[in-house]
Amino acid sequence: MPEWQQEIRHRLAGLKLAPLREAEIVEELSLYLEDRYEELLALGHPPEAARHISLAELTENDLLLRELRRVERPVAPDQINVKANRSGNMIAGIWQDLRFGTRSLLKNRALPLWWC
Repeated sequence: MPEWQQEIRHRLAGLKLAPLREAEIVEELSLYLEDRYEELLALGHPPEAARHISLAELTENDLLLRELRRVERPVAPDQINVKANRSGNMIAGIWQDLRFGTRSLLKNRALPLWWC
């Protein structure tokens, strides 16, 4: 069974990634390459040919580049407008309270007749 992690680390050496990010990339790609290698062996390819094809797909399909873009892409936090949410929730809450109060008063038999 080929050692994928060493090959991937060799290809990532010039990028100077943070150790945690590099470890994530290496783990993800090594799992992918191992699955592809086993698939090729199951199809009847000899071990050396399966290894060569797997590594060629890593280069040809820009799998490494796509993985780096996915990991390195900055994730923007969701923008939350606190004022809009607070006032919208407050108005909805007041409206719900008014409806509940009205229903409660109409259900109450002790309600004075002049009110109805």
